[in-house]
Amino acid sequence: MGTVALVDDSFRQAELMRHRRRRSARGRYRMRMSVQPSSRLADDALPPLAGPDASDDERDAAILARMVARYGAPSLEHYRRIYAQAGIPWPGDEEIRRLHPVAAESAA
Repeated sequence: MGTVALVDDSFRQAELMRHRRRRSARGRYRMRMSVQPSSRLADDALPPLAGPDASDDERDAAILARMVARYGAPSLEHYRRIYAQAGIPWPGDEEIRRLHPVAAESAA
């Protein structure tokens, strides 16, 4: 009985996809995408990438610096949630700041 339901569901999915393709071909079904202004920094405003003769650690640090400059660093609360979800004991705020980039604390 479970196999029949599985076949029936996949048949319905295939029919739905065919229906959407037909509607799309007739111009009645359009994918809507919102275009928002980019808040990302231009590449020339980011820290430079490591050179070809750089070590792996230097390349890692350069990529991390660019990502932090572009997207921002996670807060301590983000790290706390990740450590809790992974079941890892919290090593303390100072240790996290030593190991990972951390966003500046907001003044509340």
